[in-house]
Amino acid sequence: MPIHVALPHIRSGRLTALGIGSDKRHALLPDLPTLAEAKAGNVNVDMWYGILPRKGTPTDIVNLYNREINQLLSGDDVKKAFVSQGMDPSGSTPQAFAQLVERDAERWARLIKDQGIKAD
Repeated sequence: MPIHVALPHIRSGRLTALGIGSDKRHALLPDLPTLAEAKAGNVNVDMWYGILPRKGTPTDIVNLYNREINQLLSGDDVKKAFVSQGMDPSGSTPQAFAQLVERDAERWARLIKDQGIKAD
């Protein structure tokens, strides 16, 4: 589950975290090993959030939104709000974000196919 969802339960003692599914430890839980460190496999399930414009949105509008969103994410108040919940705000370019979406879609599709996962 995402760190911002798990964190209050870990802190209250109602949930015991065994590992974090990213490539590095998180500052809010510095003693919690990564799944690789915990010998649970080389797993990276970092989560991300993004804003996707409607298909066909003009490039100049996409770029305007991208600049505005990146500016918001770089603000101290937004950084503080994100970090306090265990999230790391970061912006990118529309092209880099499209590559991330594509890479993750391919990764999860491959895992679903390889594992024979079916919806019930």
